[in-house]
Amino acid sequence: MTVTQPRPVYDVAIVGSGAGGATAADMGTKVGADVITLEAGPNTPHFGWPRCPPEVLAHFGIKE
Repeated sequence: MTVTQPRPVYDVAIVGSGAGGATAADMGTKVGADVITLEAGPNTPHFGWPRCPPEVLAHFGIKE
């Protein structure tokens, strides 16, 4: 017997994670859509930028 996993279903698929794609993904999730973003570009290494909102605010000297 072969068991297969169900494939995820998304409401919106966005191609490209640049400024427009990221904005569209953000807007989609804010209205409750399940969003997937597809990117074909090269993997850009993390250059020491913070990864979570509190660290981002602190990085730019913004107090919560």
